[in-house]
Amino acid sequence: MTETHTLTPAVLSGFHDIVGAEFVITDPAELSYYSTDVYRSFETALAVLQPENAQQLREIVSLCKQNSLYMVTRGGGMSYTDSYLHKSARGVSIDMRRMNRIIDINIRDMIVTVECGCTWQKLNEALAPHGLRPPYWGPLSGMRATIGGALSQNSVFWGGTSHGTAAESVLGLDVLLGNGEILPTGAHGKKDGVPFMRYDGPDLTGLFIGDSGALGIKTVATLRLVTIPAVVKYASFSFETHQQLCAAMSEIGRRGLASECYAFDPFLQNSRVVGGDADVVEDVKTLARVAGKSGLKESIKIAAGGRRFIRKVQWGLHVHVEDRCEAGADHALAEIDKIADENGGISIANSLPVIMSSHPFPPTNSMVGPDGERWVPIHGKVAHSQASETIDKIQDLFRQNKAVLEKYNIDTGYLLCTVGNTTFLVEPVFFWPDELNEVHRRNVEPDVFNRFTPVPANPEARTEAERIRNEVRSIFLEQGAVHFQIGKYYPYKNSRRDVAWSMMEQLKRLLDKDGVLNPGQLGLNEAGS
Repeated sequence: MTETHTLTPAVLSGFHDIVGAEFVITDPAELSYYSTDVYRSFETALAVLQPENAQQLREIVSLCKQNSLYMVTRGGGMSYTDSYLHKSARGVSIDMRRMNRIIDINIRDMIVTVECGCTWQKLNEALAPHGLRPPYWGPLSGMRATIGGALSQNSVFWGGTSHGTAAESVLGLDVLLGNGEILPTGAHGKKDGVPFMRYDGPDLTGLFIGDSGALGIKTVATLRLVTIPAVVKYASFSFETHQQLCAAMSEIGRRGLASECYAFDPFLQNSRVVGGDADVVEDVKTLARVAGKSGLKESIKIAAGGRRFIRKVQWGLHVHVEDRCEAGADHALAEIDKIADENGGISIANSLPVIMSSHPFPPTNSMVGPDGERWVPIHGKVAHSQASETIDKIQDLFRQNKAVLEKYNIDTGYLLCTVGNTTFLVEPVFFWPDELNEVHRRNVEPDVFNRFTPVPANPEARTEAERIRNEVRSIFLEQGAVHFQIGKYYPYKNSRRDVAWSMMEQLKRLLDKDGVLNPGQLGLNEAGS
């Protein structure tokens, strides 16, 4: 039986004094919402606190320590790996989204300093008039995902093929530690001057990127900037097998020919990307956006190709090529076309990448299936030499569970992409009929959500989907895969050598000796009770 805890009047009054009563949430329905991620929930937060600045955060830490409370940090709420979920009944949630100021855009020195509750969409919109963006410029969920959340998860997507993960864009951080101190890292550690370079002696920044908030709360970040390329071109290809697709993607990634390189399996191409009849309306809206951004000529090409061409595709590969001039982009596209041809790829209409580029941070409707199914991914980043083999093993697992998948109407698919020139991301996804939760209701657009026919809770299908998902996780562990968005789900501890894990535990004790920050993240301070 779960032990029941409540905040005393004195503690609640203390939180009111720190952030203001209107920014202390205690309504049970709201607490349930903030304690649920895209996939599930555990314990419910005792309160949600919405600080405005780092000083308020410091005071929250102090009050939590005095009263044996835990703090779990939440950004845009797009996680599905238990990252901001409570494993203890004595926790409060910290909603960082009020700390969202863009502090300084320094065009001359090509850096931007921003509070970590700022969304990627807001940051990119502020930088666009200057023709600038960070090298890694956000996840697909950037409409809601925050800078701090992406750095805590070390996320990938936009800019990831050419520049790597979010970590590669960071110059310095201000991090609130469990003792209430603000630690400046990287370029923030210098007493004087501009925060223009991360490395000046030993760098502490890397400790806090990908830590899922276990070691500290990121309050301010300085990111590098790059010029938005003048020329962007697109290509798409169809492959009969994932082996052919992986070979082509790896060669494109190794040679650094594309700024974005991603792919979908046949199921996702047909159901996820294409969708149902309602896409006709959405395509008209998309066409108008692309016409405004790319001109009528590109829009006509999309109209001719449409999205429904994808139903003819097996494994679909989509690439974006960016350059400073037409000749450079054309050369890279010619090389990509040659690689695709050598690996059995067939050129198809480039509608999908053009549409995605026109609207890089779409509404977060993809957190459910096209007919309102529950959705949850799992991913692993592997070396190029392991990509095809890893998919083979997962496909074997799905074949072994074919009867179960069919019985419970559980569908599976893949998103694949390259990260930098050394890494291949494999992301299987699961869909099944099941009751949607409040996170879905609030974050899927109303006109989309209201199209879905409500279905009752389906615990049997959910249990089987979770079991198979966990077996995929075991395959990734055996393959030596690495993960972003580790949270409390991925087996970080089991993937570490003994000395590496021992050092991580020592760092946790040093930086958060009372264990007040996000217990259970990375497998650290798992008890949290």
